[in-house]
Amino acid sequence: TASIVRANMNPRKLDAVSLAFTVLIDKQLGRDPSMALGLLMAKAIRGEGVTLWEPTHGDYRWNSLAVTATAALALMSVDPATEDCNKAIAWLMANRTGSYWIDTRDTNWVLMALSAFAERHPETGTNEADVAVNGLQPTTNAYSRGAFNEERTIEFPWSVLKPGRNEVIIRTPGKGVRFYS
Repeated sequence: TASIVRANMNPRKLDAVSLAFTVLIDKQLGRDPSMALGLLMAKAIRGEGVTLWEPTHGDYRWNSLAVTATAALALMSVDPATEDCNKAIAWLMANRTGSYWIDTRDTNWVLMALSAFAERHPETGTNEADVAVNGLQPTTNAYSRGAFNEERTIEFPWSVLKPGRNEVIIRTPGKGVRFYS
């Protein structure tokens, strides 16, 4: 049935989300995603250091965050080293609201894109991170390469916390762009 529906589909009329899913499905099925990818890239909005995609026709179910995250996933499935992919990830990080994005759905899409990006860009990781809280001597924490999905707990004494705002600094040695804060 999918091939019948696809035969009747005009990809030039698809919005960015549908094109991104078409790229992902084509890759999964071993088909050439270049037509859908080309159309998706034609819908990209490029600015200074950023690439993003907007929903079409004011679709209330999809906003720029979810559309851009989905497009980034599609790009990474084809060419994870593309500059547009890096710029989309940078835009997603710059549009965070505190420690999350607009809502849980957007946060989910963005985290899927960030996880995929981290898996495909091992140079963004190092084998250790120094974590300091409110100027306290940093503790060095080693972790294995590729352990981006491992949950880590770093303990500090309660006495280092102060009322109000606290500062946490994470430093990682090595080269590579890191898209987190």
